[in-house]
Formats: sequence, structure tokens, C-alpha cells
Amino acid sequence: MMTCSVNGSTSDIDNCEKHRAQPQAIQPHKSRPYKCQPYISQIDISQIDISQQNSGRQQGFTLVELMVATVLSLMVVTAATNMAISAFNNQRQLDAAREVDQTGAYLSQHLQRQLSMAGFFGPLDVALPQPSADTSAVCTASPKSDDLAVPVRGKNNVTDNFTCDSDSATHTVLSGTDVLTLMRASTETIALDSLDSDTYYIQSNHRKLVVDRGSNSSSFDLTNINGSASDIREYVSYVYFVDESNTFRRLRYNAGAFTSEPLANNVTNFQVTYFTNNATASGDNVTINGRQMSNGLPMSSTGSPPNNDDVVAIEAVVSVENTVDETTKQFSVFSMLYNPSLRRLSEVLTDELE
Repeated sequence: MMTCSVNGSTSDIDNCEKHRAQPQAIQPHKSRPYKCQPYISQIDISQIDISQQNSGRQQGFTLVELMVATVLSLMVVTAATNMAISAFNNQRQLDAAREVDQTGAYLSQHLQRQLSMAGFFGPLDVALPQPSADTSAVCTASPKSDDLAVPVRGKNNVTDNFTCDSDSATHTVLSGTDVLTLMRASTETIALDSLDSDTYYIQSNHRKLVVDRGSNSSSFDLTNINGSASDIREYVSYVYFVDESNTFRRLRYNAGAFTSEPLANNVTNFQVTYFTNNATASGDNVTINGRQMSNGLPMSSTGSPPNNDDVVAIEAVVSVENTVDETTKQFSVFSMLYNPSLRRLSEVLTDELE
């Protein structure tokens, strides 16, 4: 038998039906604590349309877009690299051209100064006698008065090497270039008791000259007009040439021997032209200070220019190479020599002007 509970009592089913049919009195609501239960909804993820949620939003780059961006980036990098390389090359050319000018200016000033002093032997104002012996030696570490009579010498278009009389060292010369030797006395004087035994010295007054080793100090006995001892100066000799590595070198006399000194690099040629006051000599004539002189006289086969004591001026041409564009720039130096011949020429010009 089925039963139901009505107002806490148990009755049969009929009574239950009757009771349900009757309206129930509303019972006053008793306050109870409210508890919020979480709402869990079961969602079928497979039914979600992802394409709708992502509609209107950028998803990434396509392959074509990536390729275009890469090409543009490469073009920018290439253009920047080319600009950097071009600027670097331009700077290299400017630096090389500046180096050529600096080298040429340095050699020009150096040669100008040394050429203008060639043949200076203190107060001596007379020409030394013509040499009685061969003076073809390019570098002389044991000079005699005959050697000093030819203060300018050298070799023309050299095809072989040379040695100095002070040592056995062989000095290589760039084929087809010239060798130039200059001799003079130092501009500084030295006391008799300070002479070096291995070094050669020159003592001179207005009329005489003595050259000897410092160990022979008794040789230096020249006096001036007033009776005082004549000045003593160290013997100076320089030999200029270009070696096979295109280095412009100077052999410098020092304490009885020659020392090789590099002066400049990238020199490809060195040519020397001699000017004399002998208008009858072969060669094209040139006018210097109103006087006609012979031009273009080369060194003779013995190494000395013709009419040695008549050489009054020299033109030296140095060629310097630009190592970047491989061009060559020439620097020319023309200088009158300081020697007795120049003194005589000056006297002649003075007489003509008067």
C-alpha cells in the first residue's frame, strides 16, 4: 500500500490526493543562510567555431610576404655595404695620394738642402786642382783632395750594383736609375783635441785645404790671415740611389764607413741632370741667371760628369708610385751647387752686371 506524508503524518494515497488538491497555506519563510553553488556548464568543445572567433585578426605572414621582406632587407644591406666599400676605397685613394705628396715633398726638400751644400769646404774660395787620379768611386770613405775636387759624382742608368771602399757590402740598385754622390764639409766646427781617430776631417782657409784622418791630428796646421788656427770640420758624404725593392736610400759616411739609411718607399725612378758653365760641352744649352750653360750632361763611363769642376747646378727627378691606383708622380728638384765653380760663376755675373 502506497503512503505519503502530509504535514509530517502518514496517510494512504487517497488522503494524499485530497491533500494535494487543497490549497496549501503559505508558510512564513524562515531565513536560511544562502549558499551560492558554482554553475558548471558542460560545453562541447568540438562544436566551437574557431574561425568565427579569429575572424578579423592578423594570424601571421605568408611565405610570399616573408620572401618580399627578405629581399627588401637584402637590398638595403647591399646598398649600405656598397656605400661603405665605396667610402673606404675613396679614403684609401685619398690616403695614398696624400702619402705620395708627402713622400715627394720630403725628398724634394731633403735633396734641395743637400744639393745646395755640395762642394762646401768652409771658407775656401778657390777651385781645387783637377784630380790627378781616377775619381770614379761612388762612395769614398778615405777621401783625398783629388776626391774633394769632384764633390758631385754618380752613375747614369745603372745596370749593376756597387760597393764602397770602406766595406765589402754590395748595394743593389734598381736597373735604369741613377746614383748621385755629394761631398762637403760639415757646417759645424770641431776642436782639434776632440777628433775621432777613425773619422776624416777637413781643415781649410781661404786658399788651402787639408783632409786627413783624425788620428793624424798633426796634419791640421792651417792658419788664418790673423794667425789663428783654421776651423776643422767633419767630412760629409751622401750617396743617393733606389734599391731593387723601390726604396730610396742614402749611404751616410760615419766614422770611417758608410751606413745605409732608408729615406722613402715606393720610389720607382731617380734621374739626375747636370748643368755646367761650359757652353761648348755637348747637350742642349740652358740659360741660368743670364748665362748660357750646357744642359743634360750625363755621367761619363767612369762615373764622373765631364768638366767636373764646371758643374754648377743639378736637377734631380724622383718618381713616386701610388700603390692604390698604380700611377706615378714625378717630383723635380733644381739647385745650384755650393762649390768653387759657383763662386767663380757668381764673380763673372757680378762683373758683367757692373
